[in-house]
Amino acid sequence: MEFVGRKPGRLESFYIARDALKLDTSVVVAAEYRHAGHGTLNAHTLFPALREVVKQHRALSIQVHTEATAKASTLAPLATVDISRVVMFHAEDVTLQSFSIDLLMTRMKTGTENPLWRLHVFQDSTVAFVFNHVIGDGKSGVAFHRALLSALNRTIPSTDVADHSAMITIPPTLALIPPLEDCMDITVSWLKFIRVLYNMLAPSSWTSLHTTWTGNDIATKKEFDVSARLLTVSASDAARLAGKSRREGATLTAFLHTVGTVVLSDLITRLPNTTSTTISTSVPVSLRSYTKTPDVAFCNHFSGLNSFVDIIGSPSKRLSAEDFPWDSASHFASTLRQSAKSTCEEVGMLKYVSDMEDFFKGQLGKKRGATMEVSNLGRFPSDEDAPTTEPSWSIGDMFFLQSNAVCGAALNVMVVGSPAGSIGISFIWTKGTVEEDFAESFVSGFSDLVNEISKVEVARDAQ
Repeated sequence: MEFVGRKPGRLESFYIARDALKLDTSVVVAAEYRHAGHGTLNAHTLFPALREVVKQHRALSIQVHTEATAKASTLAPLATVDISRVVMFHAEDVTLQSFSIDLLMTRMKTGTENPLWRLHVFQDSTVAFVFNHVIGDGKSGVAFHRALLSALNRTIPSTDVADHSAMITIPPTLALIPPLEDCMDITVSWLKFIRVLYNMLAPSSWTSLHTTWTGNDIATKKEFDVSARLLTVSASDAARLAGKSRREGATLTAFLHTVGTVVLSDLITRLPNTTSTTISTSVPVSLRSYTKTPDVAFCNHFSGLNSFVDIIGSPSKRLSAEDFPWDSASHFASTLRQSAKSTCEEVGMLKYVSDMEDFFKGQLGKKRGATMEVSNLGRFPSDEDAPTTEPSWSIGDMFFLQSNAVCGAALNVMVVGSPAGSIGISFIWTKGTVEEDFAESFVSGFSDLVNEISKVEVARDAQ
């Protein structure tokens, strides 16, 4: 049956409104492509593979058509995609790090004949997939690279003009994955509803957020600038940290979350005249295992766990690797496991938002809801990196970048693992949400603590 489009789901409507108000960044998932021979990524090698990828995923050939408000939007199919208008090849002096801000600040107009994604190819064969959040979550970005890697290893570079033509005709029956609420029950419990209602109506001094440090209040203006820093954890260090986390009853996500809270605690307690006692964190949770949606699909099937964490330590004592609170990491890992399915109620609450744009406008000028977001896409499957023919393509280091720039957390820690086991960590913040030296100190403190803990594990392995 021909796909004629559909109404956006709750999360999709959420992102359509946020994009219309220009309150967030694009989503970026980047991967370094390596060739066993001397292959390069150019139109002859990339376009035939990209044709296969675009024909597999309807999310890569849709647009948002809006009549008056986001409530009247439609996710409409595009009959064709001209990839010459969405693929950019960069010169030698441009790198992912130097161009990361430009990628995040990419704006893709709705209501046009172009799809809601862009592809940037750098001279070192790093490929950055940049997309509007309405077409997918972070795991959808990984799904893109899984599809592209597979297609590169299946297709043969061609000099035939038709094979690397920029115009792609989309199969008319190719359909979008249904929205989250059509794939699982996201009904809001009475307890959740009453808790949210209480936080809305009670005096602010009665709520948990009152004693929480979340940086500066949300700006009243919608224009923003972001900063980004990239950190690579080697495969050997990542393996040690993952192994230590397992032995302590934690996960890598819980470990990195705890690293962030430890570093923030140290910085916050050193601020002058601070009376804050807690940190508010947000951790996105994939719901694909409950919706039965495979990781190779494009969708927005996720929610998030919001937590309040006590500030630990004091200005006179900085926590070291030796006294790292592994019990806190273990406890948070347990909370994540137990709460994963029920986080869908966060999306369920969107049912009660009558106007998405007014919902976001109402947050401007108010206290920020989260101090830090930690989002981990997991590790790119190593089995899909196996070559099918020689020479072949594989994937090296990866990075994930995204930010709810205006209304979101003050600091964002975005994580993704490569097939070889290295971990790419991106630190993103919007200028003005925190002082620049505070943000830079958070990045350096986070990196230093991860390195210290890794060195402790190296020393123990040597004993």
